[in-house]
Order: sequence, then structure tokens, then C-alpha cells
Amino acid sequence: MLNPKHILTLQVNAFQNDLHAEMTMYPDVGSEMFMLTVPDGQRRTTGLNVADTWLLNEKLKISYGGRAELNLSDITTEIGQQTLTSFYGGESVQSRVSGNVFAQANYKFSKKVGFYGGLSFGQRPPSLQEIYGFYLFNRVDNHDYLGNPDIKNEESISGNLGVNLKYENFAISLEGFANSFKNYITGLILPEFSNMTIGADGVKQFDNISSALLTGGELTVKWNPIKVLSIESVNSYTYGIDDKDGFLPYIPPFKSINSVRYYNKGWNVKLEHVGALAQNNVSTARYGEGTTPAFNLLNFSVQKHIELKKDNALHTEVGVENIFDTPYYEHLDVLKIQRQGVNFVIRTTFVF
Repeated sequence: MLNPKHILTLQVNAFQNDLHAEMTMYPDVGSEMFMLTVPDGQRRTTGLNVADTWLLNEKLKISYGGRAELNLSDITTEIGQQTLTSFYGGESVQSRVSGNVFAQANYKFSKKVGFYGGLSFGQRPPSLQEIYGFYLFNRVDNHDYLGNPDIKNEESISGNLGVNLKYENFAISLEGFANSFKNYITGLILPEFSNMTIGADGVKQFDNISSALLTGGELTVKWNPIKVLSIESVNSYTYGIDDKDGFLPYIPPFKSINSVRYYNKGWNVKLEHVGALAQNNVSTARYGEGTTPAFNLLNFSVQKHIELKKDNALHTEVGVENIFDTPYYEHLDVLKIQRQGVNFVIRTTFVF
């Protein structure tokens, strides 16, 4: 701490990760098959963080800093090396240098209005799975994945801008962001390869695409029309395109969570709506991703908080989720397995 209004922090850290994953398959015909899906990968990381927060005056605060990182990766066993040579002919050992820098500013225009924004540049080294993975099964998209030791560090330039408005019984928060990527890391379909996992839809390999863009934002509104009643709405949306103007995978659609809450004398009654639009912005040919239908849910709950003696308390809740038994799943759900239909919740918590 340089002074109460100027705080400088330095941090040095070092750690090691060792990953081992294996799979044994039992086909209907033939003998069982053993496979190292993460062939004994090891990563040693050393990093330096520097951050500075400066309260210039009562209205303006700025923060800036960065991180430098060194990663040393390798395969530590002979059987792991043999697995790697089945799809890669180079050396297993790798050293990568990466770093990031950022700057953020917060400005209080008045007691009721505040603005904030920031810029950053960052590099992300590929994970051990992205480098050395060997037919790793991903349940989200139902594909086997191959690693890629030749993959490059991912780079991004990011910016965000937001505003907060707070009044006596009303508040609104709006934030937008944009991330521009170079050498974006994703899984690309290998149509000439056959999957190892029974029932998988195919094989992908981690690779770089030259560029990608992610944009989106979130809007939150809170309103207390009377003392015992609150209304809240949280809405979020993300849009992503790749270097061929196709849609990026694993991008959720617009989602909205809205609630009306009544609270008085220890009672808390909530009616909640959860909805999402259909996700049709997918690139099936390049990423093997399917669409997801829209859904709307309605939930209801009643909670009671009872103060007991000696600072003890009893909290009870009774609720109904998915009241209309709507069949649905979210875009990032594993294997698009349907979530629970109508279900009842009864919960009691004793605090002491």
C-alpha cells in the first residue's frame, strides 16, 4: 500500500498440475480395449501478477496491471509417450510464455449514477487436454477429442462498458462487452476419423481458427413499488462468430429470469419465470452442434423465517418448480438430456 488511496500489489506463484485419464471399452464383439485419454501430462507454471488501484478522487477510481506466465509441459511416462506418437511425430516437451494486461475505470457521476469500463489484452496457453488429449469424450457435444501439440496460444482484446442507476426504490444495471480473438481455440470435426466411444457422433481435434468475435451484454432491473414487494428481471445475451462468419459453438441463447417477491413478518413468497429463446445460431458442419428449442418455466415458493431463542433460527421452504411440467433442456446441457418436469421442494434449515 503506497497510501490509503493508492494500493499496489505484487504476487508470485508457482504450481504443478499432473493429469492422467484412462478409459476401458467393453464392445459387444471382441476383447476389451484400454486407452490413455490424457497420457500422463504434466505442467509446471510460474507467474508474476502486478496490480495497482488508484483512487484519484471521490468520483474516479482506476485499476491497471498484468500477469506474466511461463508454462513447461511434458509427458512423464513411457506409455504416455507411446500414446502421443500414435498421432504426433514431434517432441512432447513444450515451453510457452504468455501474459495479459488490463485497465479499468469506475466513475461516480453522482450518488445515483455510475459508469465503468475497461480494456484488456490477454493470451491463453492451451490446456494439457488441448495439447495431449487422446480421444477424450465430451458429453456436452457427444464427440471424441484429439489434442494438438502444434496449437498456438489464444490471444484476445476485450472491452466492457457499463452503467449503474440507483434510486430510492428503483435500480438498473446495463453492461455490454466485446472480445476479439486471434488464434481462437476450438474443436474442429475430423470427418475421416472414426470415434472410439460407443455412441459418439464423431471426432474433433483442438485447433486454432484465425479469428473470432464474442459480443453480448446483461441488463438487470430491480423495482420496489411498495415496501413489501420487489420485482426483478435479469436478462443476458451472447453472440459469437468465427473467421468464416459462421456461429461459434457453446454459445447460450438469450435468457431471462424474472421474479415477483412479497416479504413481510418473516414470510417470503416468490413467483418466478425463467425463459430462453431458441438457439438456432449454430454451425453444424464445422462444429457438429445442434439447435435447441425455446422454453418458458414458472416456479413458486413460500419461505418462513422463525427467530428462536439464543440466536437460533428456523428457516422453512415449500415450493413447486416447473409448475406446468414443461419438457425442456438448455443449450449447454450434457447430451441435451431433458431436465426435471414438475417437482416439489420441501426444505427446513436450523441455524444455531
